[in-house]
Amino acid sequence: RVLITGLDQIDQFADIDLKIKGGVRDQLVYINHKPFRFASELGLDVEQMEGDADTHLKLFFILERELSFKQIKVWARADLTGVRLGNIIQGHGIDNGNLNLRLDTFGVDVKGDVEIAKIPAKITWRRNFAKHANFISKYRLNGEIQDVQRLRDMGLSMELFSSKYIRGRLKSDISYTVFDEENHQLEVTFDITDTALSAPAFGWSKKIGKQGQARIVIDFENKLIIDVPEFSVQATGLDIHGKADYAFDGSGLEKVEFTEVAIGRTKMKGALIPKPGGGWEA
Repeated sequence: RVLITGLDQIDQFADIDLKIKGGVRDQLVYINHKPFRFASELGLDVEQMEGDADTHLKLFFILERELSFKQIKVWARADLTGVRLGNIIQGHGIDNGNLNLRLDTFGVDVKGDVEIAKIPAKITWRRNFAKHANFISKYRLNGEIQDVQRLRDMGLSMELFSSKYIRGRLKSDISYTVFDEENHQLEVTFDITDTALSAPAFGWSKKIGKQGQARIVIDFENKLIIDVPEFSVQATGLDIHGKADYAFDGSGLEKVEFTEVAIGRTKMKGALIPKPGGGWEA
């Protein structure tokens, strides 16, 4: 349904109510023409998106030659299936997505089931349109990683994830926030009950089946890790808190600082510095 009102007035308005079924890419191309540019506002690359959508879209706007995005009132609901979208989290995309989308003038919310780096997960995504919002977009993923070494596939190829120190599976809660074009943050919380850990430098280890939790926060600037302001590992007999420093030139990890290490009754502080040829200096 398309209604044009105010034909006998100075200003005319378009009132559009559409129900569309078909390919996601075709629908995005349609609503990405000027003056709408919805796909561009969402930061989506239309050419990298695949899947099908059943969409209900409403638009209301004044008929002007120079119409801005802010002047358009929009409301949309969509069910998406078989979605594939590239490069949403540090170069990684989603596959096999079955999603529900809700969009209005203030932003968009998406939730459902996806695969990222071939790992099944539940996703929620919020994209704000307001310039003064606390963040541009935020993704949250919940899933189970069958092999901890798969973290490398998600861009967490840090030295501390070596199979010498950690193996098994993890339940993960991953949050990825885009504050602006340059500054992003990754927060990861792991249930490490089904993970085996080893800290030979401290004479401690954890077997699979013993409860535990790990957390790490990573700051990115222009896609490079610039800081790990906090990490922690907590399990029976172990409580570790610390941070990691990265070189400003992007050359990698410089130091891992342990602000608190409690193993049994023993408490200490310290740091590990990676050696150029491999290994660590305490």
